[in-house]
Amino acid sequence: MGIMNRACMDCHSYETRWPVYSRIASVSWWLINNVNDGRDTLNLSEWTQYKSSFATATLGSMAMVVNRGAMPLDSYKKFHPEARLSHEERKIFYDWASAERQRECENTNLNHSHTQ
Repeated sequence: MGIMNRACMDCHSYETRWPVYSRIASVSWWLINNVNDGRDTLNLSEWTQYKSSFATATLGSMAMVVNRGAMPLDSYKKFHPEARLSHEERKIFYDWASAERQRECENTNLNHSHTQ
Protein backbone atom coordinates (compact mmCIF):
# COMPACT_ATOMS: atom_id res chain seq x y z
CA MET A 1 0.00 0.00 0.00
CA GLY A 2 1.48 3.34 -1.07
CA ILE A 3 0.30 5.10 2.08
CA MET A 4 2.24 2.68 4.26
CA ASN A 5 5.36 3.00 2.13
CA ARG A 6 5.21 6.78 2.39
CA ALA A 7 4.14 7.21 5.98
CA CYS A 8 4.99 4.09 8.00
CA MET A 9 7.90 2.05 6.68
CA ASP A 10 10.78 4.34 7.70
CA CYS A 11 10.05 3.82 11.39
CA HIS A 12 8.11 0.56 11.39
CA SER A 13 10.26 -1.75 9.26
CA TYR A 14 13.83 -2.62 8.29
CA GLU A 15 13.34 -0.56 5.12
CA THR A 16 14.31 2.75 6.73
CA ARG A 17 15.56 5.40 4.34
CA TRP A 18 18.11 7.29 6.40
CA PRO A 19 18.24 10.97 5.35
CA VAL A 20 21.50 12.87 4.97
CA TYR A 21 20.95 14.72 8.26
CA SER A 22 20.89 11.37 10.07
CA ARG A 23 24.71 11.45 9.93
CA ILE A 24 24.87 14.36 12.40
CA ALA A 25 25.71 12.94 15.83
CA SER A 26 22.97 14.33 18.07
CA VAL A 27 20.34 14.05 15.35
CA SER A 28 21.36 10.48 14.54
CA TRP A 29 20.90 9.40 18.18
CA TRP A 30 17.42 10.89 18.25
CA LEU A 31 16.49 9.29 14.90
CA ILE A 32 17.85 5.88 15.85
CA ASN A 33 15.89 6.02 19.11
CA ASN A 34 12.68 6.92 17.27
CA VAL A 35 13.14 4.17 14.69
CA ASN A 36 13.97 1.60 17.37
CA ASP A 37 10.87 2.63 19.34
CA GLY A 38 8.78 2.39 16.18
CA ARG A 39 10.11 -1.06 15.36
CA ASP A 40 9.61 -2.24 18.94
CA THR A 41 5.97 -1.17 18.78
CA LEU A 42 5.32 -2.56 15.31
CA ASN A 43 7.75 -3.96 12.78
CA LEU A 44 6.05 -4.47 9.44
CA SER A 45 9.10 -6.41 8.22
CA GLU A 46 8.20 -9.08 10.78
CA TRP A 47 4.43 -8.95 10.24
CA THR A 48 4.15 -12.57 9.07
CA GLN A 49 5.78 -13.77 12.30
CA TYR A 50 3.18 -12.14 14.56
CA LYS A 51 0.53 -14.25 16.25
CA SER A 52 -2.94 -13.80 14.84
CA SER A 53 -4.26 -12.25 18.07
CA PHE A 54 -1.48 -9.65 18.05
CA ALA A 55 -2.01 -8.89 14.36
CA THR A 56 -5.75 -8.45 14.91
CA ALA A 57 -5.24 -6.08 17.85
CA THR A 58 -2.50 -4.20 16.02
CA LEU A 59 -4.63 -3.64 12.91
CA GLY A 60 -7.30 -2.11 15.14
CA SER A 61 -4.72 0.15 16.82
CA MET A 62 -3.22 1.13 13.49
CA ALA A 63 -6.63 2.12 12.14
CA MET A 64 -7.35 4.25 15.19
CA VAL A 65 -4.04 6.12 15.48
CA VAL A 66 -3.86 6.90 11.77
CA ASN A 67 -7.51 7.95 11.64
CA ARG A 68 -6.96 10.31 14.63
CA GLY A 69 -3.87 11.77 12.95
CA ALA A 70 -1.59 10.57 15.77
CA MET A 71 0.52 8.69 13.23
CA PRO A 72 2.78 9.46 11.55
CA LEU A 73 4.30 11.55 14.29
CA ASP A 74 4.36 15.31 13.82
CA SER A 75 8.15 15.29 14.24
CA TYR A 76 8.42 12.86 11.30
CA LYS A 77 6.00 14.79 9.09
CA LYS A 78 7.99 17.98 9.69
CA PHE A 79 10.93 16.57 7.74
CA HIS A 80 8.92 14.23 5.50
CA PRO A 81 6.01 16.21 4.07
CA GLU A 82 5.15 13.29 1.79
CA ALA A 83 4.11 11.39 4.93
CA ARG A 84 1.31 13.86 5.69
CA LEU A 85 -1.97 12.10 5.08
CA SER A 86 -5.05 13.85 3.83
CA HIS A 87 -8.42 13.15 5.42
CA GLU A 88 -9.23 10.90 2.45
CA GLU A 89 -5.95 8.97 2.81
CA ARG A 90 -6.56 8.48 6.54
CA LYS A 91 -10.01 7.10 5.69
CA ILE A 92 -8.54 4.78 3.04
CA PHE A 93 -6.00 3.51 5.57
CA TYR A 94 -8.69 3.13 8.25
CA ASP A 95 -10.96 1.18 5.90
CA TRP A 96 -8.09 -1.05 4.77
CA ALA A 97 -6.87 -1.80 8.31
CA SER A 98 -10.43 -2.44 9.50
CA ALA A 99 -11.09 -4.83 6.59
CA GLU A 100 -7.79 -6.65 7.24
CA ARG A 101 -8.67 -6.91 10.93
CA GLN A 102 -12.06 -8.39 10.05
CA ARG A 103 -10.43 -10.85 7.64
CA GLU A 104 -7.91 -11.85 10.33
CA CYS A 105 -10.75 -12.41 12.83
CA GLU A 106 -12.63 -14.57 10.34
CA ASN A 107 -9.50 -16.61 9.57
CA THR A 108 -8.89 -17.13 13.28
CA ASN A 109 -12.49 -18.25 13.81
CA LEU A 110 -12.27 -20.63 10.83
CA ASN A 111 -9.02 -22.12 12.14
CA HIS A 112 -10.53 -22.62 15.59
CA SER A 113 -13.68 -24.27 14.21
CA HIS A 114 -11.57 -26.74 12.17
CA THR A 115 -9.51 -27.78 15.19
CA GLN A 116 -12.51 -28.55 17.39
